[in-house]
Amino acid sequence: MDIEPKYAVKLLFTSTTFLQIYFEAIANAFDAEASEVSIHISTDGQISPSHLEITIKDNGVGFTDGRFDRFSNLKEPSDPYHKGLGRLVYLQYFSNVNIISIYDDMKRSFTFSNSFKGDSETEVVSERDQLGTVLRFNGFLGDRLKSYDDLKPYALKEQILEHFLPFFYTRKKAGRDFKIIIELEINRNHKKQKKLFPDETSITVADIPQFKEKSIRDISLHAFHEISMSYFLTEGIGEKRQMTAFSIDGRTVPINLLPPNAIPPNHSAIFLFESALFSGKSDSSRQRLLLPESISESALFRLLRREMSVVLNDTLPIIKRKNTETRKRFEERYPHLFGFFEEDTVGIIDKDEAIEIAQRRFFSDQKRVLESDLLDEATFRKSLEVSSRTLTEYILYRELIISKRLRNPIYQR
Repeated sequence: MDIEPKYAVKLLFTSTTFLQIYFEAIANAFDAEASEVSIHISTDGQISPSHLEITIKDNGVGFTDGRFDRFSNLKEPSDPYHKGLGRLVYLQYFSNVNIISIYDDMKRSFTFSNSFKGDSETEVVSERDQLGTVLRFNGFLGDRLKSYDDLKPYALKEQILEHFLPFFYTRKKAGRDFKIIIELEINRNHKKQKKLFPDETSITVADIPQFKEKSIRDISLHAFHEISMSYFLTEGIGEKRQMTAFSIDGRTVPINLLPPNAIPPNHSAIFLFESALFSGKSDSSRQRLLLPESISESALFRLLRREMSVVLNDTLPIIKRKNTETRKRFEERYPHLFGFFEEDTVGIIDKDEAIEIAQRRFFSDQKRVLESDLLDEATFRKSLEVSSRTLTEYILYRELIISKRLRNPIYQR
C-alpha cells in the first residue's frame, strides 16, 4: 500500500513548526552515531523568501541498507524511542530534500519528495571518503516564515539546546564530546533588508549546564516507578531563563509549571523530569505528553510543583522571604479570602494572580450556597462562613473609603 507523504504529514502532524526540520535532522544524525553536525542556511533574508536553502551535514555512519529501508517505509518502530515519522515534516516546508550519504565503501544518492518511492542510486567509493550524510533542503513551500528566529544562528542555538538538553546532558555525563555548527549566509544579490545578517555560532558540551538530581517517589501516583528531577539554578547579571519540561526519549516536552515571574531577576531555573512512566509517551510531533490512563495529570503536576517549590525555597532564600512577606500582606489586607489562597505556589507568588484565584474560589462558594435547594447542616455552616467573609469584606471596604475621605483635603474643610 502506497502512502502519499504529503497526506501523511497533514494527518499525523497537526501542529508542526519550522524548527522541527532542524530537530529531526539532528536527531537522525546522532542516531547514526555522529559527533559533528553542521547547519548551513542560505537565504535572501526576506521573511517571505524567494531563496531559502538549508544544508545539514553529519559524520555519522550514513544510510546503510538497513537505515535506508527504515527511512523508505512507514513501519512501526522497533522501540518507543523512535517515532518513525519525523522525516515527513521535511515535506511540509520543502518540496525536495537531496540526500547524499557515504557508508562503508558506498555512496547512496536519492531525492526525498512527495513522489519518493524508495529508490536510490549507489556506487562504490574510495575508502578515503569520509563517512556521513548531507541533506540539502530546497523548494520552500511556505508563503512566509513565522519568524526570523527560524534562521538566526543564536536563536536556533537556544531552541536546539532546549529541545535536546536531556540527550546532550547524557553525553556530557558520559564524557562524549559533540559539536553543532550553525551558519547563516545572506545572498546579497537579492533585495536588501535590515533584520537578518550573516552570522555563525556553535553548540558544544561546554554549553550544557551541570544539573543536580533528585528522585521523586509517590506510591499514590505509581507503586513502582520513580521520577528523576534534574535541576539547574544559577544567579548572575543578565540571567533570566526559565524552563520546565519532561525528558522523553532524549528530547524535551515543555510543560507550564513555572509562572513567568516565579524566579527573581538575574536568576535562571531549569527543571527536567524523567521516568519510565514517560518513555515513548509523546505525540507524533513530540510536543505533548501522552500520560497512561492510570496516571492523573493533575496529581502528577501537583507532585512536581511541590518538589520544585521545595528546591526553590531551599536554594533561593529570597523566594521564601518574598512569599512570607506576601502572605502576611494578604492576611492583613484580604482576611476574608484567608484559606482560598493557593498553598502549592512554585517560586515567587504572583500577587494579582493569587488574589484573582482566591476571589474566584470565594465567589464559587457564594454561588454554591445561593443556588442550594436544601439547607442541611453542611450548607448551613458554609452559609455562615460565607456571610462572615462577606461582612468582613464590607467592613474592610468601608474603612478604606472612610480613610481615603479623611485624607482628601475636600473633606477636611
